[in-house]
Amino acid sequence: MRRKYKSICYVDSAYSLMVFLMLTPYKENEIFYIMSDGIPTSIRDRFPGHLYMKMKKGSSFSYLVFILLNYLKLQLLYWKNNFSGVSVYSQDYLFAAPFFLYKSKKNPFYLIEDGIGNWTMPPMSPNLHKSLKPKTLSDLLRKKLLHPFPEWGRSDRVKNIYLTSGKNLPVSIASKVIVLNIKELWDKKIEDEKKYILSKYDLLDSLSELKGRKILLLTQPLDIDAGITIEEKMGIYQKMICRYDLNDVLIKIHPRETNEYKKYFPGAKILDKPFPIQLLALYDNDIRLVISVNSSASKFFEGKSDIITMGYDIHPILKLKLG
Repeated sequence: MRRKYKSICYVDSAYSLMVFLMLTPYKENEIFYIMSDGIPTSIRDRFPGHLYMKMKKGSSFSYLVFILLNYLKLQLLYWKNNFSGVSVYSQDYLFAAPFFLYKSKKNPFYLIEDGIGNWTMPPMSPNLHKSLKPKTLSDLLRKKLLHPFPEWGRSDRVKNIYLTSGKNLPVSIASKVIVLNIKELWDKKIEDEKKYILSKYDLLDSLSELKGRKILLLTQPLDIDAGITIEEKMGIYQKMICRYDLNDVLIKIHPRETNEYKKYFPGAKILDKPFPIQLLALYDNDIRLVISVNSSASKFFEGKSDIITMGYDIHPILKLKLG
């Protein structure tokens, strides 16, 4: 059977999807996409033919059945599409990742950066039956399906790990790491390729409307994380940008926030679509000043814009809870 696909992308975050899109040389019809709940529906819908693997919570037994059924679905797709020999780009902690790790001799498994966990190395997911001889079918399924391999690239079944920084790498993965420079990858893209990536996040029109916006406010879900009221949070941000003309201000809303910022900042341009902040930093914009309470996203504008980080001292509750 002739092979249709040249790559499999199985991701669960808008950021990891962006890294893959920057990295891959293949066209959309040469890639089989698998996405879970971490990818917003608005983004998933822009990938026709993708496989949506919805996460499910439930009892231990029902979860095992859920995993097993998804493995069967993947195996049928594997045979139908002749996936043998196709490279997989994913994260190894995703619930269906072991399916591909088991096949790593035929399908090279490449791990894509997904955030701070790639450096901090969270503890491996517990496998209570790892050292026990399975006594029941349930025991066997647990041993074979629920995190059978070390995660975050520590398994010898992971061929390489694509990260955007080589600093402070855990010794256990250092030899596998390939460091990516997102800006260099972006600059190598032709204009149509850049537009393609932006279109997947519905940003083509939004970013073109940013001309003249010189001040960027990066928000954080302070009401959720520190327990302050929405009014207190908005008051903090109003204080931070009170000296600037709102017609010059762009506000990038944190993905976990659902507040109506337009009500508090009339005249400011509000970006509330889910997309990696790096795309805004890479886009040709007029941003000259980036302001936040303590957003790590501001680092992507270093060298291009001035950075002001107010710190948690700006509010007593923030200092107490987060400082």
